Amino acid sequence: MFDGGLDALLDRVAGTPDEVLAAELGPLVASGALPARVAPLAAGEPAARARLRAAMRAFHGVALAPYWSEIEGAVRADRAVRGHTLAAGGLDRVLRDLSPYLAWAETGEHYALSYRCAVADDVEVAAGGRGLTLLPCHLAPQPYLLADPGGPLVLVYPIRPGRRELGAGAPLADLLGRTRAAVLAATADAPGTSQLARRVGVSAATASEHAATLRAAGLITTRRDGAGVRHCLTPLGEQVLRAGGPAGVRPR
Repeated sequence: MFDGGLDALLDRVAGTPDEVLAAELGPLVASGALPARVAPLAAGEPAARARLRAAMRAFHGVALAPYWSEIEGAVRADRAVRGHTLAAGGLDRVLRDLSPYLAWAETGEHYALSYRCAVADDVEVAAGGRGLTLLPCHLAPQPYLLADPGGPLVLVYPIRPGRRELGAGAPLADLLGRTRAAVLAATADAPGTSQLARRVGVSAATASEHAATLRAAGLITTRRDGAGVRHCLTPLGEQVLRAGGPAGVRPR
């Protein structure tokens, strides 16, 4: 589960140093981005820390504990995929494949990592010799960075949903058309154009045309991968598929 168990993890979060709480929460409370009731926590008050710990435990019991075996399975599967990618294509390939919201580029002797997160525009970060830890997360809709001055950078990234989790049901097929809905569902694990065409049973040119339409609508992104490209779901595309019903649509 966690190193030391759930209690140890809750203690670690609830024991966040006062200066970190003040620096990270204080400005958000002052600007109105967080409600005034968060001010005691930003000030590090013991009672507020205790309430935070109790709230985290309650959330875990309702939102995580009942589904923990599925979450663990998804994390293990993601790590296996990343390990295979690392062995086959190196770290560069792993970082390029983490999320459609991440960009990883080599610039001479240095590497530049930029990402788009929910609270900022494009952000560029540099490990500066501190190292980079990749942390898959079942709940994160977009990647975000944890910067601990005393340790490596931690890049939290969303676990890509499996093809079994996403499907294009009848409502989505009625909206997009059966073939285009099938193309959208087939992008769950970031295929290339030829692979996408084989899955849906259309020509590569037709798959590319549908991908272009889905890309223009913000449902997928397309990234260069060596001599080819890979098509990836955006968070919006994933939400559309999750709302679209069970898998099983066949193109006509």
